[in-house]
Amino acid sequence: MIRKLIPFAALVSVMAAGACSDNSLAIQNPNSGDTKRVLGSPADAENLLGSYFKRWVVGMYGSTGDFQ
Repeated sequence: MIRKLIPFAALVSVMAAGACSDNSLAIQNPNSGDTKRVLGSPADAENLLGSYFKRWVVGMYGSTGDFQ
């Protein structure tokens, strides 16, 4: 019984490995960073840096406590 199962399992694993090599299954993850998309123009880079600076200023000086 096991002698017939081993070749069948090998055949199934080879077929599965061959099916996974298709590149059309690749998708773009919207959660991963894409530098070309985020920094497409100089205005995009300026907006990105400005928004990070604004978040930093609000985080440091926008609360009631003094962190200095």
